[in-house]
Amino acid sequence: MKKGWIFLGLVILISLVVDGLIYFYPGLWNHNSEYEWRVLWHGRKEIWGWVFLLWVLVIGLALVLWFLVKKRLNGSGLAFFEAGLLFILGILSPVVFSQINRYGGYELLIRVLVQDHTGYWTDAQRFKSREELALAYLKSWKTLSTHSRTHPPGNILFFMGLNRIGENSEVVQGVYKFLVKQEAREELGRYFWADIGEQAGGLVGAVMMIFCGGLAVILGYFLLRRFYSAEICFISGLILVSMPSFSHKAPIMDQFFAVVILGASVLAVGGYIGAKLRIFFRGILAGVIIGIGLWFSPGVWVSVLLVPLLIYAKGGKNRLESRSEFFRSMVYLGSGSIIGILGILLLGSVFFKVNYLDIFSVNREGFYFNNFISGRVRVWKWILFNPYELLLWCSVPIGIGILVKIGLEFKRVFGGGIFNSGLDKFFIVLIIILLIINLSGQLCYESPRLLWFILPLIAGVGLSGLSLALQNFHSWWRFIFLFIIISVISFQCALFHLIY
Repeated sequence: MKKGWIFLGLVILISLVVDGLIYFYPGLWNHNSEYEWRVLWHGRKEIWGWVFLLWVLVIGLALVLWFLVKKRLNGSGLAFFEAGLLFILGILSPVVFSQINRYGGYELLIRVLVQDHTGYWTDAQRFKSREELALAYLKSWKTLSTHSRTHPPGNILFFMGLNRIGENSEVVQGVYKFLVKQEAREELGRYFWADIGEQAGGLVGAVMMIFCGGLAVILGYFLLRRFYSAEICFISGLILVSMPSFSHKAPIMDQFFAVVILGASVLAVGGYIGAKLRIFFRGILAGVIIGIGLWFSPGVWVSVLLVPLLIYAKGGKNRLESRSEFFRSMVYLGSGSIIGILGILLLGSVFFKVNYLDIFSVNREGFYFNNFISGRVRVWKWILFNPYELLLWCSVPIGIGILVKIGLEFKRVFGGGIFNSGLDKFFIVLIIILLIINLSGQLCYESPRLLWFILPLIAGVGLSGLSLALQNFHSWWRFIFLFIIISVISFQCALFHLIY
């Protein structure tokens, strides 16, 4: 127990020291010569402390409510209550923390209208049909926004639909006028050359992406339930919605991509792995989800690697009768997934009137073009920088938790005694996925955004590392200490909103 006190004190102390250094020297933390986090100081100092306290209060109330409900519910009832509560918190997180920004909650809308990560809204203003959109990809892809070049046309087409909803629906426009003051609407119109309908379409896009963020929290929670205790899964959800990388990056289409990747993973991993016909049809459904996602982001291809690895990690828990049974089941899942993926890619090619292979080739060209014009050409620098950037944006306590977990797994391999037990296969799978993605050279900036889908998994693994150091505490003390850790994470989140 004494070691637990020492560990907790060190986590808090290291976090506060790093936060202090970030506050006073924010430019010291972006040391990649090919890229810099922009030090904006665009937050409102007079309100960021109040926002931090508000969020801590929200988390505290969520914990108290959870304590009260878990005494009355159990099993699936408690699981769905926890998922629903996490979904609400996932929606609230960017809304609450955005109040720190210079433009307050309007920042969420502005990020959609700005030609940046959600530049699909801007591109969607240009095109009137699928044919015109497909022609732009094949003949003039350099004229697309930075992120449209590296993603298939599904994103632009989706925003074309959202923009039309905003332009044609008086109800949507009425809601928009209710939420956004007239002065703000006029200013947005002057700056972005967007009328009320187009602005309303941007609001629908922002709401959709934030909704996907909350849905991703639920999917991450249910995926973690396959590998960790219900308690760790729920608390890791509270940590997830308090991370700097969760709310700071919203709204982004990566939140939708996360829904696709995690949704396919939950579907594929769920249920008894040996039920061959059942897993075949689950494979088809997972493949359909992946195939749809591939028309939005080539990053969804990671699902093809993630799903079988997760099933491998789950296999040890299900105690399969034999390895041959496991591999036969993988054949059923894999064949079903291939059918689903290829079917959707074929249907999408007919729908967009352009071959997916041509789109994929254009996206690869766009990837290299964007990196070249931005000076991001030395892959080895990014391979070294990505883990540091990802862990720091996940928060210092979670970074420490990951390091603790790595140390414990090494002890299980090379040590003896209490550590000579089964390895955490889920953790090993997470490390394998991160290593493959990082070494592939496909992350050349903003890994916390590009790896948004993996944040729920990192939160779960990081918490499992922290929990092992606090396992000797009585349950009440342990939850109090975890609440303190979540508060420390929330403080860093508020700080990042203030500066970057």
